[in-house]
Amino acid sequence: MVYARNARREGNRIGITVSTKVGNAVTRNSARRRIKECYRRNEDKFKLGSDIVFVARGRAVNIPYAELEREMLLLAGKLELLKHDVGDAALCVPQKNTCLCGGTLFAKEGRNLPKL
Repeated sequence: MVYARNARREGNRIGITVSTKVGNAVTRNSARRRIKECYRRNEDKFKLGSDIVFVARGRAVNIPYAELEREMLLLAGKLELLKHDVGDAALCVPQKNTCLCGGTLFAKEGRNLPKL
């Protein structure tokens, strides 16, 4: 799940949260590191000036890295967080509301998120 809002800043701020329902501390930290690395490798594809919060679900630990990365880009595209001149057009406008591992994509624009 991804929440985002326009922060009117020069760069992006990201937050990553993993519920305690997702395994033990080692598992949660692993999920956090994987999401952080996905963002780091694709940071240049994101528009600047947003606050982005990634909420990891249980399947984020088990799916292959390539699928996790693709899902992150699909969600970012759905929220219009990606630059339009970068990457595949299919990433910017997802055709389905299902992710690669068969679950549902969740993307929400954070209109009523608290200020960070």
